[in-house]
Amino acid sequence: MIIGATLGVGVFVAALAAAQVPTSSLTGLSKCKFSNAQTCLTSPQTNPLAAALGLGTFKRGAGMCSMMGVTPVVVNSGSTQPAYYVPISGEDAYTTSNLKNKFSEWDVANQAAFQLDCPLFYKDQILDQQKDYLCCTEDQYRTMQTQYRMIGGLCDVSKQVLQNVWCNYACHPSQTLFMDVNQVHWYPSSTNASQSFPAIEEATYYVGDDYARDIYESSKGDLIAKVLCSPQAGCNSGLGLLKKMGEYQFNGIGSPNQVNFVAASRCNHAKTSGTTNWSAAPPMDSTWESLYEYMDEPLTDSSAINIANVVGCLVLWALVCGALVYVYRNIQPSNPVETQNTSLMESMVSRAMASWGSFVGRHPIQVLVLMSVVAAVASSGLHRAVIEVDPIKLWVAESSTAFQERDRFGKLFMPFYRTSQMILRPKDGGSIARGFVLKEAIHLQAKVAALRAVDGNQDVGLDDICWRATGTACTVNAITQYFQNNASHFDVYDQHDLALGHFENCLFTPAYADVQTCQKLAAKNVVLPPTMSGMSTIPPSIVGMFPKDDCPCLSSYGAPMDMYTTVLGQFPPTARDNVTLFKQSKAMLSTILAYNFYDEALNSKAKAWERRFISFLRDERRENAVFTLDFMAEVSIGDEIAAASRGDVTPAALSYVLMIVYVTLGINRWNWRDLRHSFSRANLVLGFVGIFLILVSVLSTIGLFSWGGVPIQIVIMEVVPFLTLAIGVDNIFLLVHQIHVVQSDCPDHLPPDVLLSAALAKIGPSIVLASVSEATAFIFGCITPMPAVLWFAAFAAAAVLVNFVFQMTMFIALLALDARNQPHSHHHQSQLAPPSSSSPSAQEPPICPLHVTATPQPTLNADEEPPRRFVPNSEPVPLSFAERAVEFYASWLAKIPVKLSVVTVFFVWTFLSIRSAQSLDQGLNNKDAMPSQSYMVSYFDAIDAALETGPPIFYIVQAGYKANPPAFDFSDPTTTAQFCKSKAFCAAQSIPNMVQALGDRPQLTHMAPGVYYSWLDDFWPFASA
Repeated sequence: MIIGATLGVGVFVAALAAAQVPTSSLTGLSKCKFSNAQTCLTSPQTNPLAAALGLGTFKRGAGMCSMMGVTPVVVNSGSTQPAYYVPISGEDAYTTSNLKNKFSEWDVANQAAFQLDCPLFYKDQILDQQKDYLCCTEDQYRTMQTQYRMIGGLCDVSKQVLQNVWCNYACHPSQTLFMDVNQVHWYPSSTNASQSFPAIEEATYYVGDDYARDIYESSKGDLIAKVLCSPQAGCNSGLGLLKKMGEYQFNGIGSPNQVNFVAASRCNHAKTSGTTNWSAAPPMDSTWESLYEYMDEPLTDSSAINIANVVGCLVLWALVCGALVYVYRNIQPSNPVETQNTSLMESMVSRAMASWGSFVGRHPIQVLVLMSVVAAVASSGLHRAVIEVDPIKLWVAESSTAFQERDRFGKLFMPFYRTSQMILRPKDGGSIARGFVLKEAIHLQAKVAALRAVDGNQDVGLDDICWRATGTACTVNAITQYFQNNASHFDVYDQHDLALGHFENCLFTPAYADVQTCQKLAAKNVVLPPTMSGMSTIPPSIVGMFPKDDCPCLSSYGAPMDMYTTVLGQFPPTARDNVTLFKQSKAMLSTILAYNFYDEALNSKAKAWERRFISFLRDERRENAVFTLDFMAEVSIGDEIAAASRGDVTPAALSYVLMIVYVTLGINRWNWRDLRHSFSRANLVLGFVGIFLILVSVLSTIGLFSWGGVPIQIVIMEVVPFLTLAIGVDNIFLLVHQIHVVQSDCPDHLPPDVLLSAALAKIGPSIVLASVSEATAFIFGCITPMPAVLWFAAFAAAAVLVNFVFQMTMFIALLALDARNQPHSHHHQSQLAPPSSSSPSAQEPPICPLHVTATPQPTLNADEEPPRRFVPNSEPVPLSFAERAVEFYASWLAKIPVKLSVVTVFFVWTFLSIRSAQSLDQGLNNKDAMPSQSYMVSYFDAIDAALETGPPIFYIVQAGYKANPPAFDFSDPTTTAQFCKSKAFCAAQSIPNMVQALGDRPQLTHMAPGVYYSWLDDFWPFASA
């Protein structure tokens, strides 16, 4: 490809003039393979005619050259010229033929320039091996200099490797060791047609298999490889790339002679310049092996925990089983009556609850009024309630490093762009590379771009909110940008059956114009619209970065769509190595980027447009006949969380209504043989009010937190009302049941204070201790810094305690009022305990003795009596079916074999649970936070099914952090080397190289391979354009 260039007349040196022969003497020559002339000599290295034509004797060996200098062939402007065929040693060329091929005698400026253009060759041949006689002259290098620098690309490694191929071809001091000249073409002199000179027509360049592979591996990810040769043209290997570069392109852009590249296995272990001296080669895995090993280690070593679990569970199980056996053997069978042992704590709570029950029973109205005022004040805080819908504030603690780094990024650079995205998948399951599919995608995006919304009194369009990467059109990343998302552009290609051809060509060279398709259109005399002539959308300040040609592949805003994994989905696994396969993608993405301001108030326009975007696509999703549409916008998650919060009202209300019915029926005793009288005696209001008080406790809890400025979260709306309802209903049944028990034991009508004192003395400790235990368990959940968990635990603990307080005050007061209205004597007995043969007769009711309790009492008024407690009747009470079932279960559970079995199962289950906890996946699935009917669920499903690239990760290096310097001086090469990877001077363990190494192990880091960028590496080509 690069062996010569436009050459001045001064290159004609006397030594090469000797190789010229009279044109008339050129007889016996054959047809040229590529130029179709009749003046070529085949196999000049062995052809006897070569000596007669004065070409010299070819010798293969170290220090021998096959070509040198550049022929003065007249070519078009910008085209290169073939080299002279000169079989001579490098030293003889300098000493005998007076050619300027001794590098040490070149001009200092040319020497310095050569080091930049051929750095790998210079290090290997001139510095390391001290070679001074080259197979190229100084004048020849100057003519090739411009061509060397035409090899571009963003990565210095690929650029240097490709340059090294042609530096070796033209200048290697031992050319003949790896090159054969197959044919020489005699060209007539442009100044004297009677004289002709020999130029290379065809040569064979032998490269090792490993060398060709390494060339491809170092270049395939760079833009230049796609420009030089697309996979469609066979460039899916290093040899394919080299063959394409060596194609005969005389008087055109490319090599002026044919260069046949041959992979020779025998050269695998031969030393070829550059194969072992890539000073800027990407780091091998061994460089990062320690990093990979560190990341492969589990975050927590559970081995010690597992061993402790096994030993601890076995020891505890043995102790418990031994204790049970010991107790069983020492039971005194002669003592049939068990002595009731009550703990000190339970006794204290029992006495306190008895006193409290007596107090409330004597002052129910005052308690109700006071607590109603408290509930009203607490619930009034609801007017300040705010529902938290920001997922970041829900799941990330503000004290966490992640939140602080994200917040600092937002302050310094503005938050990351607001994203609105569509995932388009053909309904027939086919690929996207079909005309009607691409056309429909363009039309759909045009509809989206035309959407208008209203924010307050302002009309808002996409142009008002979008980010403009180049200051022109909105940044919309989609594969249809190969047509600039313009339906008229697509129609120009489609009318001539060139749409798919243009699409494929742009896949291979997304940053360049589609010259091939443009030539076909020109042959058909097609007049292109102005928007397809050059890059009219690119601002003049950066237009020099892009080729200004017709039929552009660049997007409407001037950026190439070369990040295939961000615009395509469901493509073959090997598509990364062969972009041809991206045509088989079955999904495409359209991503709109908008400005995202740190001040949320400034995002109101964007939010209004995004909601219009969602509304439109919901309708389009049902009507579109081509695509299965999935979509999201920046407001989607927050809006869906808010919608879920509103949707939770209906199931919560329904649950409370059902509980009202259930409790109302459950707290009354029904005689199914006499339902009419049972219904007339039933207290339906008490059950309703009991459930209403639970609801009031939930509202009061939320109101109290709202007074403190704590936002309400979706998990609180979904769980706390039901949790409080479950606990509160249990307490209602326990209290009412215990009152029934007391009334059954003492059929005579008891005063409310005595009745409640006796009932709370019995059941109160259980309710108090259970409520305190439940609240304490939730309080422990406040240890976690995650806001959603922390505030849920706080709300739940508070709701349990508030519900307990309300039930121990207002509900007990209601029970006291209800007891005052209950019928006396046998009427009460018939309601609570139907007569039976074992119960006392109605005519001779037993006496229920009462006496004053000895527990400390509150101060009483003069007309008040001290609280009393009752001594229960010893007569047996008939048991219901449920009570008999419970008694049977309790007696069965008390058996020693059953106890041992239960303990064994419990410990085994506990051990297995702890053991398996380390296998739990951490984090929250996005779908789990969304309502089941939300469009976001199908969007997340589409991401899982179709996409390979997720949200971006930013690595920010902060000055002054730990060992970092107070400021980064990018004029200091030492600093610059730590922030780049595309230059030879970049540090091997620079930040971009480290990020690339992480991306190369996606199974460890979950980073998409090949999609990482460094601002400095991208800035250099931008600044030098």
